[in-house]
This record gives sequence, structure tokens and C-alpha cells, in this order.
Amino acid sequence: MQPCPALRSFFLFVISLLLLRGPLKSEDLQKCEKLADWAPASVIGYAEAKNLGPRLRSFLASPKLKRLLDSSLGRAYLQGKDYSELIENLGKIEESAGRDPLDLFDDLLGKEFLLGSRLSFAGGQETLLLTRTGSPEAFAEVRKAFALAFKASTGLPFETRKFDHEEHSFEQIGDLWFSELGGILAATNSKKLLEETIDLAYDRTEKSVGNSPFFSQLSNKDDFLIRASVRPTFIPLLAGEFGRKLDNPVQSLLLSGFSGALRNCKLLSATLDSSWSGIDLGITLHADDRGFDEKYAPFFPKTPRSDFHQNIQKRGLLGSIRLSRDISEWWENSAAFLEPQATGSLAQFSAALSMFFGGLNFQDEVLPQLGKTISLVFRNPPKNEGRPSPSPSIPGGALIIELKDAKKFGRPFIVAFNSLVSILNITRMQQDANAPSMLVRPEKVGKVDCYRVDLGLPENPENPGIEYNFTPSLAVTGNRVILGSTFDLVKALVEESEKTGTGGKTVVPSYARDRIYIDGRALASILGANLDFLAAQQVVNKGVSLDEAKKELAVIGELLSFTRDLEIESFREKEAARLKLRLGLISGNTIVEPSD
Repeated sequence: MQPCPALRSFFLFVISLLLLRGPLKSEDLQKCEKLADWAPASVIGYAEAKNLGPRLRSFLASPKLKRLLDSSLGRAYLQGKDYSELIENLGKIEESAGRDPLDLFDDLLGKEFLLGSRLSFAGGQETLLLTRTGSPEAFAEVRKAFALAFKASTGLPFETRKFDHEEHSFEQIGDLWFSELGGILAATNSKKLLEETIDLAYDRTEKSVGNSPFFSQLSNKDDFLIRASVRPTFIPLLAGEFGRKLDNPVQSLLLSGFSGALRNCKLLSATLDSSWSGIDLGITLHADDRGFDEKYAPFFPKTPRSDFHQNIQKRGLLGSIRLSRDISEWWENSAAFLEPQATGSLAQFSAALSMFFGGLNFQDEVLPQLGKTISLVFRNPPKNEGRPSPSPSIPGGALIIELKDAKKFGRPFIVAFNSLVSILNITRMQQDANAPSMLVRPEKVGKVDCYRVDLGLPENPENPGIEYNFTPSLAVTGNRVILGSTFDLVKALVEESEKTGTGGKTVVPSYARDRIYIDGRALASILGANLDFLAAQQVVNKGVSLDEAKKELAVIGELLSFTRDLEIESFREKEAARLKLRLGLISGNTIVEPSD
């Protein structure tokens, strides 16, 4: 039986297509939802970014950039060598590549890219770049631009060697291997790493970063400028430093918790985002299957929340530092965190402090009564209406110590305060027999007894010196001991403490947050108030002229005019330790005024 003419024509058509296209591939490229799905899981870390091109164009076209460039700092940059070199280099790129540098950036890195790295068996470093060009046509444009740039810079044609891996071709030039994978450009300094990437692209293996249990802790949130992730225990120079004992007690109290968290950390991730409202940097240490080592529990205590710290910030602070530690437990187990000579210094320090607390043993009787939060706050001095201000004008500072029960254990701090004043009086008399004695005078703030030191200074001097910045004071309020350099600041803190009571609105205790806060406007204000004094100090210390010193300080002042505030927080969250940094920016034509 002869096949019908129609069926014979169909077979001839199919055969002709096969001859024209060549042999059909048994596999096809997979759709790339995330570049992490095509990065081999063997990398020890990688960085990724999305939509950098639109962000860059938006920044370059923004009126905020114009305001920055119109400032004296901006004008100095535009007239400087760095800017002229930047313009020159961009011009060379455009001339040699035949394309606008911004367009080239958009096609190469502006949409999405991933940069990963791993250590090779030979001890070197292998690096992989994956970037989404958008289409094969865009890749061809990028290739053409680089070929032109290569020839312009070397005088040689852009010629590559051809290779093949499982029917997929890739190329080599020098120490660089690269290939186009359906709109994704893969480039690396390792042939093997590129072949592994090609296997992932064709779904021949599932061993990718996207499927790796080590990188599974990362958030699925895509709204970030740049995100970097690394397995810190695979970094040879750092791994041996994690969790080691320190020889400085203060350094240990501040940092041993995070050092210990790094010791059991399977993944460290950092996320950077920015806008004209601020710059945000977040760092997270994800614990491995062992979780947090309980010996580091003193560095991440649980405390009840309180409105006190939020309320005192509304009183116009220059800055504040809040540290939460179980100091008694840390001290008790200091041998686990400190070198032997450092633990010995703690014993000496304890003996010295015991003298101030009326004979109470500091380590055994005072330390166990401390709460888990200690704070430092700073505030600019109030304006002296109709009177000259001290020169220099120094911000007031106060130390806030929380106690477990201030009614029982607040008294030793009052004794220690009076003892300190007595020792200072003896020291002053030894230096100057005619020096006035300092007197501790009780003074009420509401129902709270405060203790204010009268320094014996003349009232209303024509040129008040630095000593007029101080009126040392102490108060025990609620479960807080407040020791301040000025009575005005201690009074404000007592008022806020009395409003919130011993703990304010409390909830179930949660992991406490360490916090550093600086108000940029208040810092600019105190800098302006002391401009002449600081400039004179620069003249003495650096040997520059007074005008040069003032110009240097003016640069700092102008930088602060763009800064709203700086905030740093660190805390534990389940089996992760987190660090957050936020720099608030002033984007409008804001007039810098004192925040207080």
C-alpha cells in the first residue's frame, strides 16, 4: 500500500526541518527565576543585587543630588581631580565601546547580578559572575562593546577559544571563561565552575545555592539594594578568632556575645538598602544546628519592655547608649571569656569599688543586685538667657543603672556618691589649700530625693569656664540609679522615670536590644556653639592657621546638615543574632537647629 501524497509531504517537511536545525537536543535550558538557582552550592559566599540600573538613573536625575552638588562639598568635588578622572574614564569607555556607559551598565549589571566565590583545592579563589542581560540580543550588544573596548586598549582583536560541555558551547580569553545561557551571562576564572553552572542551567543537578541548606535561612524579601551572604567558618583567617578569650574586660563585655555567635554561625548575611530618607544596613548571624551556646546567655538577656527609653529621647537628647547584659553572671563566669591576667584585673577593680560602697563587697553583695540594662544619655546644655555660656560648652551626660530592688539596694549608691565627693575634696585641698569644698545638697524633684553637688563656684561670672558645665547629681528613682554631670539632665530623667514607674508598660520579657543613637541636628548645634574653641584647639594640635581650622570644621558641619540621625541596634532573635544600622538623611532644605 502506497502512502498518500499528503502524508509523504508531511514526512519530507519534518526531515527538512531536522536537516536545517541540526540534531535536536535532549535537554533544554531551564527558566531562571533566581540567579541563585544557577550558582553552585559549593560557593562559600555570594552577593546579589537587583534593579541597580533604574536606581542609579533615578539618583542621577533627582533634585536631591543637585542640592548635594550645589553645596560647598559638592562644588569642591566637581572641581577636584577625582571627578575629572571619572569623567575622563567614562569618556574613554564610551569612545572605545561605542555605547553610553549607563546603557552598557544597564545591559550588563543593571537588571540583576550575582557574584559568588569559593576556595579551590589548589588554595586559590574561584569567582563566578552571573548577570541577567535580558535577552541574547542584549548579550550580543555587550559582547560587541567589550570587543571594541578590548581592541582599543590592547590593539589586538577580541579572539576567544571555543569549548563545549555537554553540547553547550562556551569561550575562553586569557584566564576568563564565559558563556551565554538564554539571557544570562556566566563568567568565571574557573573552567570547572562554569561547567557546573551550565549543568545547573540544564537541570542536570540540584546542587545550587537556591537549594542549599546552608543558605536556606535567607529571607525571600527582594526589596534590597545589595545582599551578601557568607559561611564565616570557611574563612581561614577569621574562623580561629571566633569565640576566643580576650584580654580586655570592657571589650569582652561588649563583643564576646557576637564573637560567640560567630563561632556557631552557619551563615552570615548582610543587606544594604538606601533611599533619600536614609541608608539601612542589616547583618544577621544564623546559628547552626547546635544553636546558641548557653555560656553566651549573659550577652543576650531577656528584659521586660519599658516606655522609659522612648520617652527620654523625646526630651531632646544629643545621643544615648543602651547596653543589656547579665553583668553578674558574666563576671561570675569571666574565666570562660577572659585571659587569666584580665580576670585578675577584675578582682582588683572589685576591691577598689568595695571601698566606695561603705564596706560592702562589690562582687558578692552589690553586683548581684544590678539589673540587666545600663544606659548613657547625653543632652546639649540649655541656653543661658541673658548670661554668657561656658566656654567650651559641654553636653551633659548621665549614667542610668537599673537595679533589681532600688528600695533595698539604692542606699549603697548614695553612700558611694558621697564617698566619691569626699575623696575629690581631699584631692583638691592637697593641690590647693584655698580651694572651696564641694558640698552635697539634697534637692527634691517631685517626691524623689536628689543629691546635687555644689562646686563652690562664683555666681554669674563674666567669662564662665569649662567647670560651669557641671553640677554633678545623683537620684534613686523607681528601680533606677541616675548619676549625671548636670542637675538639669538628672531632673529630666527622674521626671520620665516617675511617669513610667519601675518598668512602664511591661510585657512578657523578650531579648533586650542594645542601642546607640545620635541626633545629627543636636550634634551640629553643639559643634556650632564651640566652633571658635575647637578651631583654636586645631591650631594648637595641628599647627594650622585659624582659617584653615575653621574650614575643616565647616566641612564636618556641612556633612551633619545632611544627617538626621544615626541608630545602631543589636539583639538576639530566636537562633539568630542581628545588627541593624540606620543613617537618617535630610533631603529637603532643612535648617539645622538645636534639637533641644
